[in-house]
Amino acid sequence: MMPYNKLPRSVTKKFDSNRFCSMLIYVIQTVLTSIRIDSVESTEEAYMKTVRRILLILIVISIAFPCTLHANKTAVTIEAPQEVKKGSEVTITLKVSHDGNNILHYTDWVVLTINGKVVKRWEFSLLNRPENDNFSRSVTITVNEPLKVEAQGNCNLHGSQGVARMNINVR
Repeated sequence: MMPYNKLPRSVTKKFDSNRFCSMLIYVIQTVLTSIRIDSVESTEEAYMKTVRRILLILIVISIAFPCTLHANKTAVTIEAPQEVKKGSEVTITLKVSHDGNNILHYTDWVVLTINGKVVKRWEFSLLNRPENDNFSRSVTITVNEPLKVEAQGNCNLHGSQGVARMNINVR
């Protein structure tokens, strides 16, 4: 197996689960091959101490990164009527989906753009994370012209699935 520091670097600084798993395996291999047997402790005691260390490392990692195996990019869908009367109010709802939210991995922003102008941007952080993996945000506006609605969300580690688009026509 190739050591972690010999693996090719990712172009971005985003979280790379393959690199992370390789690093984890390398750490475990290093711990296993560096078992020092003191003259006082037996081989079995040294082995059990190492196993306990590895289990502790795995527990800490599984708590810190529970999403490593099923993490994804943030996705947004737009819910709004496709046609409205001129001068009427319309509610545009953004449905945001992102698996594996935790203290270190979450949707960090969602933005709503109408006719090329940012109407609303929701910012999230370590201390102000989204309430769930799936959540929604809504905006109500008065429609006087056709609208080109775009929305996007971003995972702080994996990025975005892309821009969701919708047109609202005026009759």
